[in-house]
Order: sequence, then structure tokens, then C-alpha cells
Amino acid sequence: MKLNEVIKDYTKEIVSHNPSPIGPYYAYNDHYLEIRGGMFENFRGIITWISIFLPTYLSGYLWVGIALLLLNHETTKIISNTFVMVIALILFLITFYLYIRYI
Repeated sequence: MKLNEVIKDYTKEIVSHNPSPIGPYYAYNDHYLEIRGGMFENFRGIITWISIFLPTYLSGYLWVGIALLLLNHETTKIISNTFVMVIALILFLITFYLYIRYI
């Protein structure tokens, strides 16, 4: 390399006269660029829907399934099934509240 290439300040070169953001940027101008750099940033809405909807659906499904088993007298484990049913109902109510509140 030549000496003038080593000394040259590459931070002052203009890359684009018309910058436009393509990704998850908070703000940018001639002096700074502020970026949200999270992994899966572009999919955060989908991940939120899945992470709140899936436990709500599964706990509701579990609660209804156990309730049907108990109502039809198809099981002999009444106490343990009732305990699991109460836990599933509590989980369902908490996740359903989060689902309604934030989505």
C-alpha cells in the first residue's frame, strides 16, 4: 500500500446522496444513524402473536379436554385432573388477558 492510502480518512467519503432506510431504523440524518439491532426484528409482530396465542389456545384446549373427561366419567383420577384443570384455567385467563390487553 502507498502511504497516502493509509493516511486517507475514509469516514468522510459520501456513499449515497439519497439515503433511504430499508431496515429497522429509529432515526438518521447527516450526523448519526440510530438502529434497532434485535434478532428477528422484522418478525417481531408474528412472534408476539404466536407467543401469546399459542399458550392461550393450548391451555383452553387442555381445560376443555379435561372438563369433558370429568363430565363423561371417563377417568378415575378426579383430584389430579381437577388440579390440572384449575392450573390450565389460570394459565388461560392470564394469557387471554395479555392477548386482549396487548393485541
